[in-house]
Amino acid sequence: METYETIITESLQATMGNAMKHRLAQFVVETPKSIPFLWSLIATKPYPINARAAWVFEYLCTNNEVLYWSYIEAIAISFPKTNNESVMRILSKLLMLKPIPEKEEAKVLNAAFDRLTNKALPIALRVNCMQIVYNLTSKHPDLQNELRGIIENEIETGKPAFKSRGWKILTQLNLKRSN
Repeated sequence: METYETIITESLQATMGNAMKHRLAQFVVETPKSIPFLWSLIATKPYPINARAAWVFEYLCTNNEVLYWSYIEAIAISFPKTNNESVMRILSKLLMLKPIPEKEEAKVLNAAFDRLTNKALPIALRVNCMQIVYNLTSKHPDLQNELRGIIENEIETGKPAFKSRGWKILTQLNLKRSN
């Protein structure tokens, strides 16, 4: 095992707060060959290692456009496959920030719709999925009515985060309809 692999693995096994996340992210930035290893942990390790690795990876991507764009396809491929709610939330957060690679759109869209309508999932994940679907309505306007229906069915009884994002998206959908 490479030294950087040991450092990353041991760091992810420890309880991780923001300070630790920033230190580990800085280490990864200073050791670029460790980035693929960090990414691999998201798919290959069990919870909580995979979720902690995803948390660090999200931080890296949101602070480094080049890294984000070099992994966007891998993120899009991984999102529909993951079963861990923490990892789903983090990957969905990354996917709602930028355009999704066209060849992965259908799989991401199906997973986002499934997760948006699954009331057993955490609300943050569902709200991220709502945003992913909304973002894709610009490219696929036929999705607007389905998304509108899902939001309208839950907006009155949904949790505050769902209501807040739902109203914003409904407003945007109504603006698109009137144009």
